[in-house]
Amino acid sequence: MKIDLTNQNRYGEATYLEYFANDLWQLHTPHAYRIIYEPDNTTVFAIDPSGGPFLSVGSRIQNKKITAIFRSGLIELKNIDKMESIKYFYTPALQVRSFNLLCNGDGEVIESAPDFGGTYVKDLPRMVVCSIYDKEHKKMYFGTAVCSSKDNFCKKTAREISYKRAKENPVHTIDVDDLDNIADLSRTTVQLIMNAGQCLNL
Repeated sequence: MKIDLTNQNRYGEATYLEYFANDLWQLHTPHAYRIIYEPDNTTVFAIDPSGGPFLSVGSRIQNKKITAIFRSGLIELKNIDKMESIKYFYTPALQVRSFNLLCNGDGEVIESAPDFGGTYVKDLPRMVVCSIYDKEHKKMYFGTAVCSSKDNFCKKTAREISYKRAKENPVHTIDVDDLDNIADLSRTTVQLIMNAGQCLNL
């Protein structure tokens, strides 16, 4: 398996990455390449073949991202979609209803009137929360989308909006520790966001 980089070489020389093993790819180029280190002089930051392309940690190649570079010319590539875990959570369709209560002079309930269904007051807006776990930076981002009770709820639209907000302007961000249970952390935070949103609409 190969990734051809020849079209990114200024001299048009055959330059490509060949799959080695375990997300590692070997750089092949007809000439020597330059190794660039981080300030600690031990960690490789970039590799620069003659004529290019300049490859650095964090650069993207097709749908992959460079996560590490080694002196031997081995480059670690991770699929971008595997570096994020995305989940969506939805509030159910809820209504506000009023019920008749019989109270004493102090406002204490004596008994409720036989009004089992209550009287309809209004529908509550529906909310979608998008949770994105960034495995590389060990952070979790949350974005929300709220559908007015006057509009028809559309899951596809709500997912798109909440995802974009989680990526660009998250309503909440969490630093994730290696010992954290990701699923529990996500659910707990989402529940707090949903509860706060519903309280605002009562």
